[in-house]
Amino acid sequence: MMFLQIVQHGVNGGITSLGLLAATGGGALIGLICFLAGLVTAKCEGTIALKQLLLLPIGAFAGLFGSLCDSLLGATMQYSGYCVVRKKVYILILFVILFGVICCLKMISYS
Repeated sequence: MMFLQIVQHGVNGGITSLGLLAATGGGALIGLICFLAGLVTAKCEGTIALKQLLLLPIGAFAGLFGSLCDSLLGATMQYSGYCVVRKKVYILILFVILFGVICCLKMISYS
């Protein structure tokens, strides 16, 4: 695992400033849509309506935090490889496989 190093395009867990900006902007946009929907559907007045503007920075933070968590999980628990026989890229996610094995074992123990 590499921290604060330049990696090739497409490496699991890689982060770009454009990607972080897009995630933050996307979260802020969702916060803005929620704010506008609240203005249209709820009967909030004055200062209460202005307090709903907190949805913008909360949404922006959620977008940024979610993107960083996704990159961390991609860097630590995801593996991509290339199958020379099928000539395809495959992705192995350790958590998904482990979860599947645990579910199978639980189903076997119930029967």
